[in-house]
Amino acid sequence: MKMNRDYALQMWDAVFGSKSLAIDFAGRYIYRDDFNDKVQLRIDNAGHQYNFGWNIHHILPISLGGTNETRNLLIVHWMTNSEASDKNTFSINSISYQVRKIKFTSSYGIFQTKTGERVDYWKDLE
Repeated sequence: MKMNRDYALQMWDAVFGSKSLAIDFAGRYIYRDDFNDKVQLRIDNAGHQYNFGWNIHHILPISLGGTNETRNLLIVHWMTNSEASDKNTFSINSISYQVRKIKFTSSYGIFQTKTGERVDYWKDLE
């Protein structure tokens, strides 16, 4: 499912409120106005040029039975989305992650494999 800008920005507002800058679960910075932008560079806090583009990631990929329900969607940097791809186990910046079903719900979450810690923002919004 290709997300349109209006829906993506509504989701941003619901998750991050009025913040214009946020961090995804992999530690990458994202900027509200840069939805689906893989080109524009901005200056980060350290003075380096950085792309803050983001899009919507399916926690449990559609190809593995996931849905387009809000609880299965995450706002992530476009590189995070690309690296996670349609897999339920993946590595980003040498950190391994796994998609797991959340007990007593029909939802899924992203967990750091080594620590077992849930890292997606839904854990804080439940």
